Amino acid sequence: VTYEPLPVSYEEDKLVLLVRDPRWIFAYWDLSNQSKIKLAVEIEKSLGMLHKTLRVYEVSEGKKRCMDIDVGNTTSWYIHVPSPDKEYQAEFGLKDENDNFVPILVSNTVRMPREAPTYLTDEKWMVVNEIFEVILRAKSGEFFGSSGEVIRRIEQIIKQEVQVPSITSPGVGSWGSMAPGMAEKRGFWFVADTELIVYGATEKDASVTANGYPVALRDDGTFTLRYALPDGEREIILVARSRDGKEERVIKFEISRHMKA
Repeated sequence: VTYEPLPVSYEEDKLVLLVRDPRWIFAYWDLSNQSKIKLAVEIEKSLGMLHKTLRVYEVSEGKKRCMDIDVGNTTSWYIHVPSPDKEYQAEFGLKDENDNFVPILVSNTVRMPREAPTYLTDEKWMVVNEIFEVILRAKSGEFFGSSGEVIRRIEQIIKQEVQVPSITSPGVGSWGSMAPGMAEKRGFWFVADTELIVYGATEKDASVTANGYPVALRDDGTFTLRYALPDGEREIILVARSRDGKEERVIKFEISRHMKA
């Protein structure tokens, strides 16, 4: 097998920005033969007083120049931007000693990610897992009773969840019942909660149970379980069995939570 080397240039007028992380942008550009000739002529006419420049703008709130970079004869550059969580755009062109700038290429606009964890939090949706367990136990015969009793048990779980304050994404959900008088007496309040995430992996054709209940595996054999974590002690026993049933592995977690306020 033979491989052809990549061309040095595709002879296209293009300037592209790619986000690397909240503080860095990777820029690369290419010029057509016509643009290269034009650049060379202009630089020669100016007796070398024109410089190939990458001008970077912050465009989150209007177009505001934040830096000029003398890029010489390179075709790519890593740009360190002053602020994350902002939008940036760049122009490639020629700049003289008097700060006069003639743009030749204009880039795409990129949005930098935040440099801190997002303020958005998920809805408290563990009720789905608990309801699933009730249905599964009823189906397997472990939960005895009529269908009406199963429905009443599900309604009970939902009511318990509604009574627990939960932090939700803005505009998505609402607070449950707060401590008596907490909102009426003062404007200041504080609430927090915890949950437990268990994750793992095994052979993709194996079977896994958690405290006796089957765990759904992804196509690559990985799995994730999400539990509510109230005060007290609890135990989670994970069992993985090979497809032929000849091998078994057991992992046991002992979890303790005690909230102090």
